[in-house]
Amino acid sequence: MRMALRAAAIAGVALITFVGAAIGQDALTGTPSLGELNGIVVDTSFRGVGDATVVLLGTKIRVVTGENGRFHIRRLPVGRYVLTAHRLGYEPVSAALDIGTDTLRLTLTMEPVTHALDTVRVPSTSLPQRLAEFEARRRSGFGHFFTQAEIQRRNTVYVTELIRTLLSVEVLEVHDHGGALPSYYASSRRFSPNTCLMTVVLDNVVLPTPFDLELLPPPSSIAGIELYSGPSTVPPIFAPYDKRCGVILVWTKSG
Repeated sequence: MRMALRAAAIAGVALITFVGAAIGQDALTGTPSLGELNGIVVDTSFRGVGDATVVLLGTKIRVVTGENGRFHIRRLPVGRYVLTAHRLGYEPVSAALDIGTDTLRLTLTMEPVTHALDTVRVPSTSLPQRLAEFEARRRSGFGHFFTQAEIQRRNTVYVTELIRTLLSVEVLEVHDHGGALPSYYASSRRFSPNTCLMTVVLDNVVLPTPFDLELLPPPSSIAGIELYSGPSTVPPIFAPYDKRCGVILVWTKSG
């Protein structure tokens, strides 16, 4: 069983995103151990944010907050998850969390939108806009890109295996809390010592840093990956992100 991460939320990012939960089982019966999540989404004035969509990445779990901003997920297999939340007019937010056999209480804070990412205009009738922009950036010659076709050709199980092939990035293996199974963090080789952990963004949602790459969706559900190992190579449209150590952007097929 993969070692669970401590709950960690990033202010201003509240989208539900799941990252391969390690499911625990009862030692006597062999049945899955279950817990539950009791959460609330608030704004910077601590008022509940209703109609926010909360998702557990990699699962089919998707809930909408009530008028008071609260949500409740029951019978959730014990393990490690990444949760994201979004609502029109607010910055999306994310949180990495551990689900145990008791109830985990979580507060996510969403900030009103203060900026908008510029768009790259590309004439295209066959690609969704975000992937057309991905193709435009790929043709610019900056950064490293994995297209959907290349991802399929490599036939890997984890995104970590793709990123390991890049000379500009080192994948650090870290045993959190003395766990038997490690976490894997992307670090830019442009910095010395090599401990500058890169920002990971999934479908425009900034994930908690440090972020375990093994928690990303499987390559089979990814439409493209773009990686910039230093701040000078990050396109201006991604200026709102923390780009000091480089940025990894992952685009899923579902968006």
